[in-house]
Amino acid sequence: MKKKHLFSRKTARVLHDYVLKRYGDRGPAVWKATALRYNKLVREARGHGGRKDPHDRQTYDCILLYAFYRVAGKDLAREDLEGLAHEIFMVPLRQLARLFDARQQRNLDLMVSIISWLEEDQDKDRKPGTGQDKGRQPGTGLDKDRQPGTGEDKGSQLGTDLDKGGQPEEGFAEGPAQEASQDTDQKTGRPVMRLHFTDQEEAIDLFFANRTYLDGHNQNDYDYRMNKKGTTKEEYEAFARDQILEFSDQEIGLLVEGMQRIKNRFNRLGFSWPIQDPVVFIKTTMREEGDAAAYTHKNQIYLYENYCGYLDDEETRYEFDRILTHELFHLLTRYRPDFRRLMYDVIGFSVGPEPAFSQEVKNHIISNPDVERYDCYGFFTINGHPRECTIVFAAPDYNGEAMFTAAGPALVALDEPDRLIPLEEVEDFYDVIGKNTDYMIGAEECLADNFSYAVTFGKDYDYKTPEIIDRILDILCHYSSEGREAGS
Repeated sequence: MKKKHLFSRKTARVLHDYVLKRYGDRGPAVWKATALRYNKLVREARGHGGRKDPHDRQTYDCILLYAFYRVAGKDLAREDLEGLAHEIFMVPLRQLARLFDARQQRNLDLMVSIISWLEEDQDKDRKPGTGQDKGRQPGTGLDKDRQPGTGEDKGSQLGTDLDKGGQPEEGFAEGPAQEASQDTDQKTGRPVMRLHFTDQEEAIDLFFANRTYLDGHNQNDYDYRMNKKGTTKEEYEAFARDQILEFSDQEIGLLVEGMQRIKNRFNRLGFSWPIQDPVVFIKTTMREEGDAAAYTHKNQIYLYENYCGYLDDEETRYEFDRILTHELFHLLTRYRPDFRRLMYDVIGFSVGPEPAFSQEVKNHIISNPDVERYDCYGFFTINGHPRECTIVFAAPDYNGEAMFTAAGPALVALDEPDRLIPLEEVEDFYDVIGKNTDYMIGAEECLADNFSYAVTFGKDYDYKTPEIIDRILDILCHYSSEGREAGS
């Protein structure tokens, strides 16, 4: 969560302790999902967020509790919710001059009214079953002044070079997705990073072109993403189509500025962007991926529809940049096998053939678009013995819980590919992958988070495992972009 909060620290502490106690090893992941949901709700809740319209902290406490309620899903009984509400709202207030009686309902009514208002407000501007906002043309998701199928406004074009016209630092341009040649900046000789922003029609085509990923989904993938047992492939893909949206001109401008800041950081670190293909941006509701913040396919970055809300103030702007940097890491490891091997070696992982997972294990691995293969291994101590394992994101059969609540990291040993090893059996999990992030659902995600911290904050941060950051920064400084891309 952000360093500054609108809710009270006591509320956060009570809820945080409850989550860790209730969910054990899955606690950090549940808490992170709650934080993301809270940030999403505050950004979307008109009249209840931001410095321009401050409200009583109890309002934000209610929103935080509601965020956890949404993450926990059916796993949280009404009695549990009321117990938390009592501890958060009633007990402190009774201690303050005993203004409230725990037997009265008026404090709980406050939370209920806010929950009802939030749900109505979120659905008000969305057409049922389409994922489209009011003001968009039915069936296209296009703004009135946009030309269908082009992603361009009338009278203007993407594809201009940011260096022209006195724009910020060098080595950055926008460009159409079909352009694969990598330009170099005439002043510095650095490769130019190219961007492309899709319209809705193109975005849908690109999403469904990722057939290897989509066709590899298991039943759990469908059920958790749709929150419904027995979901069919056809139901999911129809649902996913409706989640794909289109960026506004303002959002494109904000993303260009954010990418320029990241490019500037790369330049200062001595790292030249090595990928010839443009970075393609696609906007969605994220419901097709369990309410993730962002994810990638190929050279495509899919972003949550209200992602630009992170730009409300300087502090959250860093989170905006950090998430973008996290996703860029996935593009780098996908396009540059040499870069991937260097980064995985930072935590002692090597790359090799995928393990021969049993069907039972495959049925419980939750697909992650950022992890195309489980072909990387590290040594972990399990029941006193060192074993070479890969990390997977796994969940039990769907039972009503939210995806990021039910699923968590597990290990699969190369010499035992038919069993998911719970973290309880792993003696040195964090000693291997480090303690800078609790997002450890795979080596790829763990390293992407470390990479994003290294680029965004450098060494000026209170890291628990600073040697990982040091090694990443050293690789960035010395990495040569002359190696071969995947498939070239």
